[in-house]
Amino acid sequence: MRSVSRLAISRLALAVAGFALAGTAAMTATPALAQKKKAEKTASGEYSKEFRAAAGPAQEAMQKAQALNDEAKKLQAAGNAAAANAKKEEAKAAYLAAKPGVEALAPLAKSADEQVLVGEYQLQIAAFSDDQKGQQAALERILASGKANPASLGAYNYFAGAFAYQDKNYPKAIEYLAAAKQHGNKDADAMLVDAYLQGGQVDQGLKMAREAIAARQASGQAMTDDLFTRPALALQKANRKPEMMEFVLGRVQYFPTAEYWGNAIDMVVQQSPTVDAKLDLLRLKSTAGLMRDEYDFTTYSYLAAEEGLPAESLAAINEARTKAKLGAGAVTELRDREAKQKARLATDTKASLGGSETAARSAANGRIAKSTGDAWLNHNEFAKAAAMYQLSLEKGGVDANLLNTRIGIALAKQGDKAGAKAAFAKVTGPRANIAKLWTIYLDSGVKG
Repeated sequence: MRSVSRLAISRLALAVAGFALAGTAAMTATPALAQKKKAEKTASGEYSKEFRAAAGPAQEAMQKAQALNDEAKKLQAAGNAAAANAKKEEAKAAYLAAKPGVEALAPLAKSADEQVLVGEYQLQIAAFSDDQKGQQAALERILASGKANPASLGAYNYFAGAFAYQDKNYPKAIEYLAAAKQHGNKDADAMLVDAYLQGGQVDQGLKMAREAIAARQASGQAMTDDLFTRPALALQKANRKPEMMEFVLGRVQYFPTAEYWGNAIDMVVQQSPTVDAKLDLLRLKSTAGLMRDEYDFTTYSYLAAEEGLPAESLAAINEARTKAKLGAGAVTELRDREAKQKARLATDTKASLGGSETAARSAANGRIAKSTGDAWLNHNEFAKAAAMYQLSLEKGGVDANLLNTRIGIALAKQGDKAGAKAAFAKVTGPRANIAKLWTIYLDSGVKG
């Protein structure tokens, strides 16, 4: 999870500076009226006489610092960066000079309004001195008062929760971040999810992640990969791999980078025990241009050879030589395999498949049609492969999920995106994630 930006919290503090000073001005604007009020009424939201008297010097010091900061902003806007930086240093010194007066005022703060005023002064000072602990304490003081500016509640709770999260105080982080969401903050959900996960409330974190993802989908708000990465890591740690894949696939759907694609395919490969399943995943990896190293290429050529697909095995070998840095062992392995597959390809020709198609049509079940479809796919005859797989599906006796996967691959390879997605949508069981990855690829491709 990304750390809380000091610049971001500094900007937050400065954004409320005007509110804090305006509040002080209002406090001193009507002394005659204030004198008519008794100190015991401060709980209703006013300032006691004692607090007013002590607040004067602190207010003057803070106004001086604010004025210097305003000058720095004007200089920055005018393009005078050197003068702006110098003026910022003056403002910082002024804020630090105001700190003792504000700290002396803090014990006198009894009412909610007094607590807010002190807290916002403390927030500004802490922001200028890069004091995160001070910022956190100031935010907590403001929020505990119950009188914070309603427009700032989302931001205040978010940063208070973020600081607690950084300190690994997950119960407190959850409290503040949940409040931030309630007050309309749109950045709190990912950190809130991880606070639940890190705090041991995994199921609640997963629930929050799913809700946040659905809400962003519905509203069109930009997705964040933390909503997928953090739950996936927690589920991996808990050895809940089926649920983990939900978030792994979701991440690559919204963030189809080469890195995330490679990770997603590799994870599904690890969970796929059969040669045919691994082969269909490596076909996707090759189609998407994601083959990364000699292991990918040697494995692909090996699996294709094991399935009796010499042309496909040789294609993987040729691609390995142009795209991968091969070690001596891989060079030898591929050379030996190449010789065997070339010999096999000499007899496993396209011309030999006419008889197989005839036999497939008259067979009692779909096994011959399936093997014939594989052979056509091996020769990149995708339309013929899809037709044979469809025939096998109609005759029965072969795993329908495998056949629908292969129909989808064949149609995808010939550019029939809609037909391929329709076939993949029919895949269930252990092959479902293979079909989902192919579908995501058809929809999103690889970006970056």
